[in-house]
Order: sequence, then C-alpha cells, then structure tokens
Amino acid sequence: MRALVAYRELPPAEVDKFVAARLTRQQLLVNPAHRFTQITTEGALGWRAGTPEDMAEQVEHIAATMRLPNVQVGIVPWGTRAHVFPLHGWDLHDQRAVIYGTAEATAILTEPQDVARYVQLTKAVEQITLWNDEATAVLERIANEYRTRCHDDKEHP
Repeated sequence: MRALVAYRELPPAEVDKFVAARLTRQQLLVNPAHRFTQITTEGALGWRAGTPEDMAEQVEHIAATMRLPNVQVGIVPWGTRAHVFPLHGWDLHDQRAVIYGTAEATAILTEPQDVARYVQLTKAVEQITLWNDEATAVLERIANEYRTRCHDDKEHP
C-alpha cells in the first residue's frame, strides 16, 4: 500500500493515513451485506509495486478474497482478444452511480444514460473475463512467477 503513493513523496503521517484508510475499506470485504466484483487484467498484475515476494503475497491475497461468498474477482488474461477498450477504471454502484478517478479529480456519475453506458461497458468486459477456478489458476501462475523472480533476484542481485 505504501508503494502506491511512494512516488508522491508524502510526509510519513500522510502515508500512514492512506494505509489506514485502505485497511479500513478492506474490512468491508468480510461484510456479507456488501457485494464486490473486481475485474483486472493480467497485465496490471505485472506492474511490480514492491519486491517480487511482496507481489506474490499480494496476488495470493487477491486469490484468498475470492473465497469470500460476497466477492467475485475476474481476470482478463494477457493476449485476450478484446472488442472493447476502456480508457480508465470505474466503480459501478448498483447500477445507480459510477465513480472514477483521475490524477486531478474524482467524477461521480448518476444520470441514468451515463450509468447505462458503464453498465454496458461492464457487461462487455465481463464477457472476456475469466472467473472462479480459471481466474484462480491465473493468479496462482502469476504468484509462482513472482516467487521464481524472488529466487532469481537472490541469485542475481
């Protein structure tokens, strides 16, 4: 989590605040009243924010969340033929609102036609996404690749 904001050179207290806020939000994952669906690309998981060991643990953490009954994680594998190319990520909230952020601001869309566009975009991305055991297999492979790199890094500093 600290690596996500390291480039911003924030004071340590601000970084601590950021980490605390993310940890608090993660607690929602175990609340059965909330449902979460997360889709990511395999390529995004290749962006190394820490050591290979850190990344292996992070990927394994993602896989572990998939075992929660209210959480779905989907992976768009590398090389997937795509017919839709989202320009940014977004959060879809019960087909009532869409939230997306940029480096400068956060947008909250609530107009039905705007939300409907993101509902369609979400459905299109879901069609090229691997779920359940297939997604878990991709995550396990990625974690193993990072673990192999941990070994390689130790041999070749």
